[in-house]
Amino acid sequence: NKWIYSVKSEYLYNGDGDMTSMIAYVWDNTTIPNNWIRVNKTENTFVSGNNTLSTRYMWNGNAWAQSSKTESTFNASGNILVEITSMYLFQWMNVSKTEHSYDAGGKDILDTHYNWDMITPGWTVSGKTENAYNAIGKIASETSAEWDHTLTGPAGGLADKAEDVYKSNGKVTARS
Repeated sequence: NKWIYSVKSEYLYNGDGDMTSMIAYVWDNTTIPNNWIRVNKTENTFVSGNNTLSTRYMWNGNAWAQSSKTESTFNASGNILVEITSMYLFQWMNVSKTEHSYDAGGKDILDTHYNWDMITPGWTVSGKTENAYNAIGKIASETSAEWDHTLTGPAGGLADKAEDVYKSNGKVTARS
């Protein structure tokens, strides 16, 4: 018996301690000598300590090829307002967007999710996540719903709903 390598990740950080790069490798034991093969890489851009851009690359055997990116905007408190994810297929194409809403205390109370509709083109709502907090500021419940596009009218429709209830220590006590 012996240890056999499988995967490794290498990280780079800026002077503020923010991770600016991560490269993932897999161990190739089919070649002699055995070696690490690049798989993917993520590069992060920080502005005022906030990760405003994460770009992901795949190794194509010769060079890094762009695969996806997430662009984020933040409010003055450093809370994420909008995250937009795009894929690279000869050009950047929108895929998904999440808009975050906060209460007066800065707690994330509503995340609205959208998918990019290439036909219209434009964003179409796909779901939401609502958070409620207990008296000590921990999440008391998290409710997720998917938007049912088959129903019409101002209410649309909820296709699915899942709810988690948490104890004050953050552990899930019920799931429905």
